[in-house]
Amino acid sequence: MIDFKGGLSRPFYIYFSGDFMKKKLLSLFTMIISLILMLTAFPVTTFAAADFNVEDGILLSYKGNSQSVTIPSDVYYIADSAFEGNSSITTVNLNNTSVIGNKAFANCTSLKTVTGSGNVSACGAYSFYNTPFLKSYNSKSLVMGSVLVYSTEPDDVIIDSGVVSIAPYAFSYNTAITSVRIGDNVASIGEGAFYNCTKLSEAIVSKRVTYIGAFAFEGTKFLSAVDDDFLVLGNGILVDVNSKATDITIPDSVCQIGAGAFYNNKSLVKVTIPDTVTSIGMRAFAGCTSLRDAMLPQNLVLLDKEAFSGCTSLESVIIPASVAAIGESAFLGCTSLKTAQVLSSTSVSDGMFASCTGLESVMLSQGAERIGDYAFYNCKKLSELSVPPSVNIVSDTAFSGADNAAVWCAESSMIELYCVSNGIDAYIIGDANKDGNINIRDATDIQKSTAKILTMDFSSCLRGDADFSGDINIRDATAIQKYVAGIN
Repeated sequence: MIDFKGGLSRPFYIYFSGDFMKKKLLSLFTMIISLILMLTAFPVTTFAAADFNVEDGILLSYKGNSQSVTIPSDVYYIADSAFEGNSSITTVNLNNTSVIGNKAFANCTSLKTVTGSGNVSACGAYSFYNTPFLKSYNSKSLVMGSVLVYSTEPDDVIIDSGVVSIAPYAFSYNTAITSVRIGDNVASIGEGAFYNCTKLSEAIVSKRVTYIGAFAFEGTKFLSAVDDDFLVLGNGILVDVNSKATDITIPDSVCQIGAGAFYNNKSLVKVTIPDTVTSIGMRAFAGCTSLRDAMLPQNLVLLDKEAFSGCTSLESVIIPASVAAIGESAFLGCTSLKTAQVLSSTSVSDGMFASCTGLESVMLSQGAERIGDYAFYNCKKLSELSVPPSVNIVSDTAFSGADNAAVWCAESSMIELYCVSNGIDAYIIGDANKDGNINIRDATDIQKSTAKILTMDFSSCLRGDADFSGDINIRDATAIQKYVAGIN
């Protein structure tokens, strides 16, 4: 749950035996007797399709009280907590399910049998927590499809060759495991996979592993024994940083900054990230309260959820054009952040700049389509925001608490209409010299800037970026000249 005030925070089928079906040619009396005997042997519960709340193949919730449940054939994803706390269900057939969400069957205190798991390819945290089914896996591992869901195996553990991913918290609090060998077939190690496995002193991780979740080895002897400044595992994943230096340069061998790698590093002031890095994981730098200088690499593709949240000393950020996805609340609570330039065509994610109370100016680039929920929540100083005409969805809560927001946009664009309807000041893009008018002088200043005769500040660039490319160039001057001449 995110505190935007600044904190981190199928129907049921009854299966009859083949013998019963063979009796259909017998007398009616015999059939009735047989049926009575079967109903005595097998408990029957009523069911209804309405018991399943399914949308677009996702089973959101189950409200029935059947003892035996078969997941509908059109369901591929069982959502978080969909069956949580259901004390009636004793048996479930997963059918075609491929994804099981967090705590999907948690606290189903009568659940003893799970079948049809062969298609499972992903599983969330604590999916079967506190169920008799899970408790039956004593000193062994539960594998569903290609996912290792849970393990209490002791001593030296070798991950089965059929396992592709290790679910979040699969081994957590397993105090009997001492070493683990993660083979070449494993691609993903979930969050907290070995959390508080206090006797785990050795972990051999294949270089084919492409994802390691936050705190995967937290609380293990393996992690505490690392002496190097950087713990890099799998395919160039920076898992942990031991250095307390104020200025850190990440080695070129790193391809991903893993989730939580720098989490709560209070001494870090400047970080140099090489262009080899293509992703920055969830909360990678969260809580780095002294971090002021962090230039994002030019090959970055993913900036994950809350990556820089709570970096209260960070003053500016430039998101490179290479970025294809930005997770929600990426800069939540960066209270000193004044300027942000988004060069990529990525949309503004939910809560992306929420509670950035010092944020003044933001440039967005053409291609962005959406400004998400609470994107600029409580950005009280936001007075300059350029929004390209490609934006066609703006959340009703996008500017909640941003009472001084002003938007620079294209004439008659959707965002201009939004601003008019919501009492937000809107201005036509092109006033590069900030004199309150759009005229030939603005085009001239841009031409001078392009020729390096004149230096334009961030505010002038924001207002003069008429083509919303994120860069001031001759195309902006041409666009302004056309606007002044009334040429579309």
